[in-house]
Amino acid sequence: MNKTIKIIIIVAGIILAITAICIFAFYQYQFSAPQKGAETETIVVNLTTTEAELIPKLKEQGYIRSEWAFNYVLKKKASHT
Repeated sequence: MNKTIKIIIIVAGIILAITAICIFAFYQYQFSAPQKGAETETIVVNLTTTEAELIPKLKEQGYIRSEWAFNYVLKKKASHT
């Protein structure tokens, strides 16, 4: 194996590692709770409230970090039932 191929393999490995770290960091940020040490709270939601109305309010009040991530999880859970 010549020197150029070794360098290409090393650079590709570094790029893959950096990409994996970035994906992991994005996932951790989007899907983690905004306040990890917060106490459990009960939220009462009117039966007529739609997801489109509820999700921005949850974000605004600090219950969720990302509307997109929350929506994603809701759709994933709905597709598994």
